[in-house]
Amino acid sequence: MPILEISVNVEVAQDVKTAILGAISPMLASILGKPETYVCVLLHSNVGISFGGDDSKPAAFCRLHSLGGVNGKTTTRLPSLSHRHSRRSSKSKLIACSSLLRT
Repeated sequence: MPILEISVNVEVAQDVKTAILGAISPMLASILGKPETYVCVLLHSNVGISFGGDDSKPAAFCRLHSLGGVNGKTTTRLPSLSHRHSRRSSKSKLIACSSLLRT
């Protein structure tokens, strides 16, 4: 079961969480080539994150756990998933995912 865990250091309202989870789940399933019924997305808000020694700016940490489906092609597509969604919902502050997912 692929699990995408997203932690952000800002408060995310419940309706925004619902929108984020509802949008990311099918996109992640598509990228990984897995049925959405197998995909789990976790969103933790208001956690302590220091990025580049600075914990005062909105940041996110994303971690993907998957048995299979992760390769060079999928890892190049994952940052665009979070980047596209952060543009749709600027309240989510998922701006650092693309940088962190590339490593």
